[in-house]
Amino acid sequence: MRKKVIIIGIFIFCMVCRQLSAQQPYSDEVINGMMPYTKGEIKQRFAFVNSYGLKNYSEAEFNACKSAAQRVTASMLNWLKNNPPQGYEALINTFIDILPNNSFKSPSDDPHPRIYAKIELHFAPYVHTQKGKFANYEVGTWVAVFLNGMDKTTFGAPIAGDICVIPRKTADFFDFGIYQTAGEEVTMASRDNVDVFIPVSQEFYLNEAIKGQKQERENAGITSANPTKGERRKEIEQAYKEILEVNRQTAEEFRSKALKDLENESDTEFLDLEGKLREELGKMSAVERKQPAFYAGDGDVATKMFELTGNYSGLCPEGHRDGCEALVRINPELIGFSASGKINLILIQWNYIQLTGENRDKPRFYNRNKDYDNVHQWNMVRFYFMCGTDFSNCLK
Repeated sequence: MRKKVIIIGIFIFCMVCRQLSAQQPYSDEVINGMMPYTKGEIKQRFAFVNSYGLKNYSEAEFNACKSAAQRVTASMLNWLKNNPPQGYEALINTFIDILPNNSFKSPSDDPHPRIYAKIELHFAPYVHTQKGKFANYEVGTWVAVFLNGMDKTTFGAPIAGDICVIPRKTADFFDFGIYQTAGEEVTMASRDNVDVFIPVSQEFYLNEAIKGQKQERENAGITSANPTKGERRKEIEQAYKEILEVNRQTAEEFRSKALKDLENESDTEFLDLEGKLREELGKMSAVERKQPAFYAGDGDVATKMFELTGNYSGLCPEGHRDGCEALVRINPELIGFSASGKINLILIQWNYIQLTGENRDKPRFYNRNKDYDNVHQWNMVRFYFMCGTDFSNCLK
């Protein structure tokens, strides 16, 4: 089966869906504060985020990215036209942004910044207020579609630089993979079925980890090799802010433990992690440097590796990789738009299909019937399955 046209397939062809089967007549009836029968609205927003304020991006690549995003949003609008919202508001957000290249110290040093798009489709249920209906996005559901790029937290917190533990395949989405990342579940597909991830060597990982440690110290304003407790407290706060962007609970737990440990240590107990990583790299042979990197992410495995090697990198040596996971990075050939407008990579994340439980990002497990309080979720799941029903058409 050919997979050439998979890229727009998931949304372009699949969203040309059937008319919604008999809806209730529109009304402003209120049921327990919800308005499941009121006529919904469709809204759109567009923004060029340009997170790093760069000016040297390619205008042609920007326009190609914008055009590709418009093809996806047009398909979403077509689906909404054939299945008009009732009881919820539909919002399509389109963001175009710059993807930083970690090989440069600063994004501004990159002579050719890469551009990618993120399209979000939100369904927010209407609740009744004294001023009338109100779309409550706090309990809404949404799907995010990334074209030729991703947010820095799409795969959870990176191990170092843009390196992550290889996502674990958990299911198929009509011939394409659904993967569990360190964060949420992600559906991934690439043009011509090119490998989305490429392995990294032990040397590459250690160099990225060393660079990260150095950058953390600079960000925290630490200049000395053996920082004081005050300087280390700044470093903890800086790390806390970075983790907070991924997961608030993890960030709070990290800061609480780190600050407590700091108070119980003397200045002479400071661990120079950057120095330890440099030392580990220096001891590696040329062959070991080129070997693929495997990481001990599990706590018990990490402890075992430290007892075995005494190293702080978390790397698992050859012959001792049980329980360890391969380290990878996104294939750089798939990232960013060229002036041709080709979409090489598409990532899809479903969010808050259910507000609680382990399946909030897994619409295939949703099993509630349509009711007054879940019209937005029910329709998002229907959107998911109707997309999949015609998926084979995307491959022709």
